[in-house]
Amino acid sequence: ILHQKWKFIPQIERERIKKLSEIVKSAALKFKPFEFTPHRILFAPASRPRMIWLDFEKYSQFASFKKEIEDAIAFSQSRGLFKNFRPETREPNPHLTLARFEESYFVNIKSTIPREGIDLKSETRVFLANSIDIVESHLSREGAEYRLVQKIML
Repeated sequence: ILHQKWKFIPQIERERIKKLSEIVKSAALKFKPFEFTPHRILFAPASRPRMIWLDFEKYSQFASFKKEIEDAIAFSQSRGLFKNFRPETREPNPHLTLARFEESYFVNIKSTIPREGIDLKSETRVFLANSIDIVESHLSREGAEYRLVQKIML
């Protein structure tokens, strides 16, 4: 199972999580499962590398999917349901975080991946996005703990 976090909604009341799930499910029903094709492995963000990403090809279907859900949540916010939601203004950048590291560690590993990344276009593997998981996170000194709130199938 792979997952990609593409929207963080700051703390919301527990009773509103159910409403959020309903909104996402309603928007998701308009879409069928879709594929992601790996593009390259690279350090990110380029300006101050702290992660290694598996970057995917950009697809209009993913952008439409993401926008549909963001618009549905924004509409609910305009009706007073959510206070802390900010629509994403950046272009969707589908990726998986493979590793995180302290910024100071980058000097030790920067030669392992070329600046432009490792090209994976010749690879034939694709990943199927067939669900949306709404996940609750709890931060502790030991790290983040995640709990599945709802799985919404596409």
